[in-house]
Amino acid sequence: MNPFHELYVGERISSSEFVSIFSTVLIDQAAPLFQPGNVVLAGVQGSGKSMLFKLLLPEIRQEYAKAGAAFPVPAKMRRFIGAGINLNQSQATQFGLRKDPRDPNLRALLFGDFLNYYVASDLLKSISTIANGEASVADELNVHFDRDRQNALVEFLREDACWNGWLDGLESIELVRKRLADRLVHYRQFMHYNREKLGDDVLSTTTAVGEPIAAVVRALRSADVMPPDVNVYVHVDQYEEIGTISSDVESPDYRSVVNRALNLRDPTVSYRIGTRAYAWHARANIFGTTAKLEQQRDYKFVDLDEKLRRHENATGIFPVFAKDVFARRMRQNGIAELDCPPEDMLGRVLGASLDPTDKAKIYGGKRPERALKLPDDWPDAVKRRLRKITSDDPLSGRLGEAWGRQKGVDQLADLESPWAVRDQQWWRKERVELALAQIASTTQSKPIWSGETEVLELSGGNILVFLSICQIIWDMAVQSNNLSDDTPAFPIDRRWQTVAIHKASEYWVGKILQEFGNSGDRHKLIRYFGQMFSRSLLDDRRMSNPGHNGFSTKDSDLEKFSKVKCILDEAGEFGNLLRDFHTTKERDRAARTKWYLSPIYCPSLRLPHVRTKEPQYVRAVDVESWMIQADILPSDGPQKLQRRAKRAPLLDLMDDNG
Repeated sequence: MNPFHELYVGERISSSEFVSIFSTVLIDQAAPLFQPGNVVLAGVQGSGKSMLFKLLLPEIRQEYAKAGAAFPVPAKMRRFIGAGINLNQSQATQFGLRKDPRDPNLRALLFGDFLNYYVASDLLKSISTIANGEASVADELNVHFDRDRQNALVEFLREDACWNGWLDGLESIELVRKRLADRLVHYRQFMHYNREKLGDDVLSTTTAVGEPIAAVVRALRSADVMPPDVNVYVHVDQYEEIGTISSDVESPDYRSVVNRALNLRDPTVSYRIGTRAYAWHARANIFGTTAKLEQQRDYKFVDLDEKLRRHENATGIFPVFAKDVFARRMRQNGIAELDCPPEDMLGRVLGASLDPTDKAKIYGGKRPERALKLPDDWPDAVKRRLRKITSDDPLSGRLGEAWGRQKGVDQLADLESPWAVRDQQWWRKERVELALAQIASTTQSKPIWSGETEVLELSGGNILVFLSICQIIWDMAVQSNNLSDDTPAFPIDRRWQTVAIHKASEYWVGKILQEFGNSGDRHKLIRYFGQMFSRSLLDDRRMSNPGHNGFSTKDSDLEKFSKVKCILDEAGEFGNLLRDFHTTKERDRAARTKWYLSPIYCPSLRLPHVRTKEPQYVRAVDVESWMIQADILPSDGPQKLQRRAKRAPLLDLMDDNG
């Protein structure tokens, strides 16, 4: 079986499988998850949020104990018990199936009540799992759940006013748990139209969000089921899903209800919100008030995307993370052909990426001189010399042509190749990828993508993109060779890797349309940027601006163009655009943001994927003009097109025939 067949394992694997497949690399990056206080864990789809949340579950902790493996959370951070809710799997998102009650505030309160009962029920389940599971876990947390403590717990719960009488008359923990479950069944029957209306007993006992959860924690401590120094962490996963609940225009913002729980600042309970960044930013309003949550005061924000992506002068942790995930997937599927350290396994399977010189020779084929487009007025001696260089080394020949166009043809008269000397290594390095793209274009060759380095770079810090590339490469290698045992020979032939990476790139460009938000506009944006940058770079025979596969905007300038900023920010939060904050080298030293297409789009859009030199410096009005040409913004909007800056004209994407 393809080790990468299942991309989304966080919500599907069993507890026993988790121990072998979970990568511990992200734990240090997400350390606030295992410390008191509210935490918002943000990341794009497949970034590892759900896998990290699983470490909060007692079932996972039990499996580590059964396997005799060390629980990967640092010892000083293990004093916690976890419970929570996946807003999609729990059916909380189905509140949008009913338009009644008509009062949106009441619907929001009922949603909060559903969340309360679900988490309270799950917390009691967690206590039972710990108490009745591996003794080492119960001893470590000092959890005891004998009959006397259960009876005391029931009494404390029953007496708490937050339930508004829902637990009155119950005498055992079994009856309490059943009563909590009955409430959830009642809600689900109503949402699925199996119940005409919510019963008066539910409507008259609605609870305030967060209060019953805190009441359960207080009762557990008062009954001596768990000691006061054990923290309770409640995870709320797939927060972005409740942003899509809409039964009518009067629907409440259910996210504000969850935010209300964080705003309680109750030291009894710490919340962990798992979300994609686009669903959190600018959505911090609190239900029932005009206030908003404050970062650092109400919660800490952990951005997994930021930690995984490569930034200027820093490689980040993604290569280590991806290699570890790759090796665990291979071992999990019993692939024993590789006898090497885990960190070397990716390289053994994919091989090394081709050296640029070798790649250019493949593009050149039997007619490498096609890599050149020499001006007619250059001296014949210079032309002959460049063609001779190109016949042996098309990459060097193409760089030589660019050198002559930039520096002057007289620079090519000497026998030495000035572009190849050590003093010019940075000039050469910054232009290698662009030169390869141009050679592939002029020779009409399909660009080659293969090997460990390029697969990691194309993944752009997104583990889901990485796994999808590996999945398609594996399938392509097996199908192309008609293998009976579904295991290809290693390293996998670069031909199949190239075809697979192009397929993966096309898939991810098309996948933009399947996302939430303004997916259609973002799809137009990415395709327009890709075509614009590709045409500009491939036509730049001087290679003066190899960094113009991206652009930079001044932050203060962009703030004046709210629609443009909103579209760019959304594209950044969905991972369609990668953004880096930097300071301009210009005199004003103003704060700026660099914007690049996600690397996985580059093979499909014929773009170099590396970020070299400075991107194109543009004004926000130029970006607005691009969006107008891409049919994203109307041309007669309030921010007029004629204000476009002269120093950064629009590129004409049409040929002479239109």
